[in-house]
Amino acid sequence: MSGQADISVIMAAWHAADFIAPAIRSVLSQTGVSLELIVVDDASTDGTAEAALEAGGGDPRLRVERMASNGGPSVARNRAIDLASGRYLAVVDSDDSLEPGRLERLVTFADDASADIVADNMNRIDKLGAPGSSGTPFLSEAELSAPRRVSLADYLSPETERCYGENLGYLKPLFRSATIREIGLRYDTRLRNSEDFYLVAGLLAEGAQMRLHPSRGYNYLVRPGSISHRLTPELTGAILDANESFAKHYAHRFDAPARAAFNRRARDLQNMHSFERVIAALKSKSAVGVASALGARPAAVAHIISRLSAIAAGKLKRSGRGQNRTEMIQNASDQTAAQ
Repeated sequence: MSGQADISVIMAAWHAADFIAPAIRSVLSQTGVSLELIVVDDASTDGTAEAALEAGGGDPRLRVERMASNGGPSVARNRAIDLASGRYLAVVDSDDSLEPGRLERLVTFADDASADIVADNMNRIDKLGAPGSSGTPFLSEAELSAPRRVSLADYLSPETERCYGENLGYLKPLFRSATIREIGLRYDTRLRNSEDFYLVAGLLAEGAQMRLHPSRGYNYLVRPGSISHRLTPELTGAILDANESFAKHYAHRFDAPARAAFNRRARDLQNMHSFERVIAALKSKSAVGVASALGARPAAVAHIISRLSAIAAGKLKRSGRGQNRTEMIQNASDQTAAQ
């Protein structure tokens, strides 16, 4: 490729041989921009790298890198960033896809707004296949009806999530490469969930400018078993650690709204971790584990009871019949992760 590409698309992939082809083809079919696609196979054993190369059909813009050992999505994405040469970095997951014209639209938007980070709304796809009528907006279109600036306080605040209906950390942004390199940030390799959130939050704390575009150009597939929608005490504990690390690095940069937003988010994360500990103990039928989780954070008891009651009531309403306690416990963790 001669000259600098407009965009380096980075795609971490693990055991993605059965579904990576549409993702790759949707990237390589983008028009109006010059691009390179860097796929990092995170030590898959199912032929992911071979499937990626086959889907690329010999396109010289595709580069496939194989990791020697599995390190998780943050490690794979960091490797892709190291290899990237484009003006912008675009994150695309190996089970998702792009709508035609998405990259050109966002590059133009970022250039016109002089933004360091831009993201758009997404189509939520609940099963395999093209979105068509099954695609629903990820964020509330009523709230995102025009381009909007996102401050650090906006990004950290749980109220923003409640306003839009989903966490902004799920979005798949474009990053200005020069900003990433000047600031020197990378994905937190301790995380296998919420890694996008903390990269964006760190950039905003460093003074980066973020804008949201109201279009829906990213097709987000919600697969059963996806790590993004399954929580465990280990995952929530890692998120708590990342949140504490974020505060140590950036609390001195918080203005009053960002500090208030961070404190509300920290309380929510602590409650979430307590909930996951209780669910894990209930699944293992450990009364001691339940007592330990509740005793570690008494302030979370009301939250835990409320979440369990809401989940149980929701399941009863959907099924139209009773559900036994074991079934409710087995599914509660997955339900709360998706909420």
